[in-house]
Amino acid sequence: MVVLASFLNHVVVDGITFTFGIMFVVFQQQFESSKAQTAMVGSLLAGWYLMSGEVCFMSCVHASQWWLLHPEKSICFFPLT
Repeated sequence: MVVLASFLNHVVVDGITFTFGIMFVVFQQQFESSKAQTAMVGSLLAGWYLMSGEVCFMSCVHASQWWLLHPEKSICFFPLT
């Protein structure tokens, strides 16, 4: 189930990111914006998508350090030592 959810997440997020160029003219006409303004949306989308990896990494490192410092509070079936 987790693999399916991850796959669907990547399909949707990558699909939106990689098809932005196809929808560029439609967005420009719909919102009556310049090329620069419309391109900025695509750039921010790609930038946030790539920066989210760093945020996830930092949160995983923080969480793993917390679990190592407080093993008695972990919900784990196996001993950590």
